[in-house]
Amino acid sequence: MTVAVMTVAVATSLMEWIEMRQNFKNATLMMAGLGLIFPVANARAVTVDSTSTPFTVNDPGSFSPVCEVSSVDQIIRGTVDDQLFQRDIYYIGVTDATGTIGLNNLGLPNPQQIRSLQVGVTTVALGFIDRADLNSPKFMTIWEGIPDVGNSGSFRPGAVLAQIPIPASVILANCAGSNQTPSANAGADIGNVVPGSLVTLDGTASTDPDNDALTYSWVQTSGPAVTLDDATSPTPSFTAPGGAGSTPITFQLVVNDGTVSSVADSITISFLDNIATAQAQAGEFMVARNALLLAHQPDLQRRIDRLNGTARGGSANVAGVSLPPATRLPLAVSAFNGNIAANTSLAAARGTGTVSGRWDIWAEAYLVDHRFGTRNGDAAIIYGGVDYAISPGLLVGVLGQYDHVEADSMVTTGVLDGEGWMVGPYATARLAPNLYADVRAAWGKSDNRISPFGSYVDTFDTERVLLGATLTGEFEPAPNFTIRPEIALHWIKDRQQSYVDTPGSMIPAQSFELGQLSFAPRAMYSFETANGSRIRPFVEARGAYDFGDRLGVLAKRTHARVEGGVDLLTSAGLRLSASGFLDGIGDSTWRASGVRANVAYTF
Repeated sequence: MTVAVMTVAVATSLMEWIEMRQNFKNATLMMAGLGLIFPVANARAVTVDSTSTPFTVNDPGSFSPVCEVSSVDQIIRGTVDDQLFQRDIYYIGVTDATGTIGLNNLGLPNPQQIRSLQVGVTTVALGFIDRADLNSPKFMTIWEGIPDVGNSGSFRPGAVLAQIPIPASVILANCAGSNQTPSANAGADIGNVVPGSLVTLDGTASTDPDNDALTYSWVQTSGPAVTLDDATSPTPSFTAPGGAGSTPITFQLVVNDGTVSSVADSITISFLDNIATAQAQAGEFMVARNALLLAHQPDLQRRIDRLNGTARGGSANVAGVSLPPATRLPLAVSAFNGNIAANTSLAAARGTGTVSGRWDIWAEAYLVDHRFGTRNGDAAIIYGGVDYAISPGLLVGVLGQYDHVEADSMVTTGVLDGEGWMVGPYATARLAPNLYADVRAAWGKSDNRISPFGSYVDTFDTERVLLGATLTGEFEPAPNFTIRPEIALHWIKDRQQSYVDTPGSMIPAQSFELGQLSFAPRAMYSFETANGSRIRPFVEARGAYDFGDRLGVLAKRTHARVEGGVDLLTSAGLRLSASGFLDGIGDSTWRASGVRANVAYTF
């Protein structure tokens, strides 16, 4: 620590000024030397003249942290002649004109503001000059030391013996140069910021030892370029960029107290990867939807019945118990394991016998509750079409499909759903008396919504194509009891188009393919009512093997599906069918359950 010595020599003329004081008219002031030592940065000598007494300040210098003495390492040393006011104990400090002690730079009284000085003692801590109030008059004040009554051997400050003004020029010269460097604090690093969100920096923890007002300067030093709303604010903001991924952004903060700038402090902000997150979530959704579409194909039994010319009738079945239908009721309904299925073919109300109509219009709907991993949702898949019997062994037709799939109950997003359509031809042929082949193809698109982080919502489109082929046998081991084994191969490809998300990033295109090979024996028992209607309850078990290039949402490639319901057929050509199903058996990551209803009319 550099030390400067302040020596005050009080001349004879000071006696006249002191004699004016009533209690010390005859006092003789002799101060051979009073040494006051301050820590300084740069030594220099200044001569100060008071109105009554000239004295010299040697090496006043600059002070730290402010121009004050507030700790043991900032000592004022003094040597007092025993004739000073003819007292043994004195008190000395820095005050204002009223003799009031100052406050430190925190606005609190300095406990070392006034210190006693005993004859023959050379070390004492004095008060301070606060840099925050340089322009107010300051005085070197000396008090007499008087015995503390009731406390033997102790003293306390008494009457003021002298107040020597400290000129403002000395204060400014000494204290203005005692500035300390402020400290910048850019705040703690910020992680996992959602792209597109508002990020606010916080430099309010920056400090200045002198309690000076600070100015702020923020500069970006790395990462994708962003724009601060006010780079001179202690709390500027910017919009988190998209596409940053693993590339963080770094800012540096420098503060200035009006004299000197701080060392730069840095903060690093890292971001969630909106591109990778959107791609992953969109991909999982598309694969899950494709699995639902492949598992919920139009019921082939209607077309086989068409080629057989099977009579239709109306009835209902609940929990395996047949309910008598109303005469010419064009409806077949069943309830199984909490799921309801219905099926019809609209040519029912016209009597009995086989149906010879060449045209058939039909509609079929699935309502599905599904779960893929942690993602739950609902789906509706609706088919409609018309077909024409070219010959007793061949029919051709065209169908349209609409699907709406939701997966809103997700861990990392609030919105993930889509609706789409497909349209295409199909054909069913009788290859042998008990062997049928069916083929179909469809093309379409979908519109989808996605919210990767539960904040902003984007949309994307897909294009898709589906191909399918089925080979079905039909055997009757007992009267009215039919076994229908089936082997099917279906394949779908869904291509997501690229799009620009809300943060401004390009989400690349991606494609997903899923195929399914399945084997499904169905058992049916049919009986006729008095009016010629036919009721046919059925159960079916299907084993499926999934294949494709990206099956992240399917833990296993194999699973099972069960379905049960009833068909209602009339000779007039009206057909109703309803069933309930449970899919995903054997795969812990996904489930699908729901109901299917079918209505058709042959004419």
